[in-house]
Amino acid sequence: MGDYEIVVIGAGPAGVAAALYAKRAGAKTVIIDDGLVGGAVNYTDYVENYPGLSKPVSGMEFGNILNEQMERFGAERFNERVEKLFLKDGLPFIKTSISEIVGKVAIIATGCRPKKLNVEGEERFIGRGVSFCAVCDGPLFKDKEVAVIGGGDSACEEAIHLARFAKRVHLIHRRNKLRAFKILIERVSSNPRITLHLERVVSRYEGDIRLRRLVLRSTIDGSEETLEVEGAFLYVGNEPNTGFIECEIKKDENGFIITDDNMLTSVERVYAAGDVRAKPLRQIVTAVSDGAVAASDAVKRYLEN
Repeated sequence: MGDYEIVVIGAGPAGVAAALYAKRAGAKTVIIDDGLVGGAVNYTDYVENYPGLSKPVSGMEFGNILNEQMERFGAERFNERVEKLFLKDGLPFIKTSISEIVGKVAIIATGCRPKKLNVEGEERFIGRGVSFCAVCDGPLFKDKEVAVIGGGDSACEEAIHLARFAKRVHLIHRRNKLRAFKILIERVSSNPRITLHLERVVSRYEGDIRLRRLVLRSTIDGSEETLEVEGAFLYVGNEPNTGFIECEIKKDENGFIITDDNMLTSVERVYAAGDVRAKPLRQIVTAVSDGAVAASDAVKRYLEN
């Protein structure tokens, strides 16, 4: 069992920023995550809206930069899965797949995961045509017809990415207009390989050993139509990764952690930063800000005093 002053759970942009700021302040810090440093950023086609980048970089490249920076600052890292977080004698206690760790402060930066549609055929075809990562699986659908389900920034970004490989990308959205940033909507609308299917939802998935078609239902009159595709990529929102938390932390109606302006949760000595937190904008730049604020406040509030 190890004792640390600050334990950061999650190695995405928020977690890395928290670890860097904690380490720079002289705190004994460890960051715990069983995935790639950079988290979900690694599965993004490119990053172009982060201040300081003179040109777009791939998500994997951005993740590598974060990893190199974290190593340079000497932040200790455990490549382990966090199974439980609770308070023991008033201090955060973290149980992983291998270790037990006590911290004076815990910073939760575990991000979120894609939501499923939970319709007929979905579970059957996950990994057999249904995917949550266009960057990972897009090349497998070269010259084939695929669907992207969703209407926000992620859906538009991944539709644009898939259009580099696929014969046709069908972008399906339940509302009468997309809700992404204007620049992304313009890129989607001007791409000859992307076809919009507005005011439609997926009613069910159909196929044999692999996905072969979607059944779409109109949100206006309930009528159904069949769309022949070999791949379907889901971007219909996210759910927070909070299943390991065993202390009573306040959350919003969607399960995201509520914090104050300093990222402190309703539980003393426990902070939340990045996409796992209830917030209006989930971007790399806001995640990094959250991590920096959380670590800075933790040092002043619990270590210096």
